[in-house]
Amino acid sequence: MICGNEEAIIEQCLDSAREAFDELCIVRAIGGSEPDSTVALAREWCERSDKKFRFQEYFNDAQFPHVDDFAAARNQSFYMARGELLLWLDCDDYLDEINCRRIRELESNTEYRGFYCPYVVDEVQGSTTMRERLIRRGSGRWKNPIHETCIITGPTCQVPQIIVRHREHAHKHQSSAARNAAILTSILSDVPRQYFYLHAELKLLGKSSESIAAGITALALLDESKTEERYNIFLNLSELEPANRMTWLLKAVQIEPHRREAFAYLSQARLIDGDVSDAVSYFRMMDALPDPQPIPWTHQGIWYGKWARNALRVRLLRACGQNEQAEKEHAAHLGDPLYIEEMK
Repeated sequence: MICGNEEAIIEQCLDSAREAFDELCIVRAIGGSEPDSTVALAREWCERSDKKFRFQEYFNDAQFPHVDDFAAARNQSFYMARGELLLWLDCDDYLDEINCRRIRELESNTEYRGFYCPYVVDEVQGSTTMRERLIRRGSGRWKNPIHETCIITGPTCQVPQIIVRHREHAHKHQSSAARNAAILTSILSDVPRQYFYLHAELKLLGKSSESIAAGITALALLDESKTEERYNIFLNLSELEPANRMTWLLKAVQIEPHRREAFAYLSQARLIDGDVSDAVSYFRMMDALPDPQPIPWTHQGIWYGKWARNALRVRLLRACGQNEQAEKEHAAHLGDPLYIEEMK
């Protein structure tokens, strides 16, 4: 079990499930709230009922009034367990005698690693969902900070005869909604940055179409103030979408006019397109920019050293018909292996 401040209902839940379990592993997660007597009541209940008792705190954000990652808290409760078959319940769930007996009957079933059972979440409306309810120890790991699910390794089956019911408590309804909204807001605040990283990783894997889609999604979600991330996405998209190269590079220049990369790629692009005049202009813009000291790790080092700049300049001199000067500078750079490799 994981719990907040549940002193009003914890004993009702445990009473209903008494015959179904031998050991209670409970994790309390209440952030900055003052703890009530939930854990003490659970401990005393286990002593009276001859049940083993294990307890840990889940240290979520001290300012967060409730658990900030349900999967992490549930995993913590699973790690505490010593039994072979793990049953999870929330404090506002309950069983009855027949369902407790049916759970006991599953203990000897070693064919399956997990069992899905009906979960009645609204008795009046008859709303029921199948949930992973019993999991062999070591075979399940929870994921998702909210609306968590358990990933079960190995064969599973459905057991419609075992029913767990959820008892709605009015005093918890509004606070639960507020808690869920706060968790989702926290999760979604990081989504733009994760799309940015996904875009970059997919590019490294050579998955162009997927990388383009992730990059465009990141641009739509990223705040305008995130110029570093946006600049790098524009550069990447200029490589991934040659037909739109100029559009993406000009967008990059617009938001970061003091960086060299976009100007260098604009010069290269115009040179490839045969527009030597524009190519020279963009090169001069790049070459006039001072090197930052020190050079940030986010900058592309090739344009803040010499060899890439020198190679592009020699190409431009040749394109402008200044062959004598081009060959003179070319000869002067032949001692640089990076320059030689680039000129191949």
